[in-house]
Amino acid sequence: MLLLPVISFFAYFIYKFERLEDKHILLTEGEVDKIRLINVGEGDREYIANVLNQINSCDPVVIAVDLLFATYDSTTVDTLLLNSIAASKATLSTRYYMGTTYDVHSKYLEAAYDYGYAEVESEEGYVSYFNLYEKEYKDLYEKNHGVSRIFHFAYRIASAFDSVAATKFLQKSPQSRTPFIISRLTDQFKIYDYQDLYFPCDDIRDKIIILGYLGPTNEDKHITYARYHTEKHYGANEPDMYGPIIVANEILMILEGIH
Repeated sequence: MLLLPVISFFAYFIYKFERLEDKHILLTEGEVDKIRLINVGEGDREYIANVLNQINSCDPVVIAVDLLFATYDSTTVDTLLLNSIAASKATLSTRYYMGTTYDVHSKYLEAAYDYGYAEVESEEGYVSYFNLYEKEYKDLYEKNHGVSRIFHFAYRIASAFDSVAATKFLQKSPQSRTPFIISRLTDQFKIYDYQDLYFPCDDIRDKIIILGYLGPTNEDKHITYARYHTEKHYGANEPDMYGPIIVANEILMILEGIH
C-alpha cells in the first residue's frame, strides 16, 4: 500500500519539474555571434581598466561591465578605472531599491555611458525571473504617480545594440516581472579567459562585449535549469551558470523576442 503514494509523489515531482523547465528553457543550437564575453578572473581595477581600453579601441557597440565598484578613493588605480569607463562605451551594472542605486559608487555611474540594475529572482531554488523595469521613486509625487522607470541592465545593453527590438520586447511584455528563459548554454558563447589579452578587433567590432567574472571559483555563479542539459552539472549539488552568461541570455531574450 505504501508503493502507490511513493510513485504518486515522484510522478508529481517529475511533472512539476518538467512544467517549470519548459517555462524557462528554449534551447537554440549554434554559437552566438553578436555577443563576446571576457573573464576578468582575479584581475584588479588596473587590469580591468586596461582591458576596457583595449576593448574600446576595437569599436564594439557597447561594453556591459557586469562588475560592482562600490568604493572610490581618488587613488591612481581608481582614477585610471574612472577614466577608462568615461572614455569607453561602458554600461555598468548596479543594485537598486526604491529609487536608489547601490554597490556602485556614484563617480563611476556619472562617468559611464549608461547603467542598469542587474538582479535576478529565484523560484524553487532556480534563477527564474528578472524585472525588466522598476519604478524610480524620487519623491512622494513620483511614488504616487509612477512617472519614471529604471531599466534592467540587460535591457539597457540590448537597447544600445538594437533599440527597435528592445522597444518591441518591452511593448509585448505584459508586466515588469519577466520569466528568465535560457536559449544558449555556456559553451555556445565565445569567451576570452583571464589574461588572454589578445582580442582581434575583427572579433570585437560591432559586438556586445560582456566583461565579468567567469571563474575559476563559484563567485557570481547561480543554479539554473541549464544544469539538466550539461553533463558536468547534471545531478551535481552546485551552481551551474555564471552571472555574465545569465545576462547574455537575458539580452538574447530581448533581442530575439523570446517570451
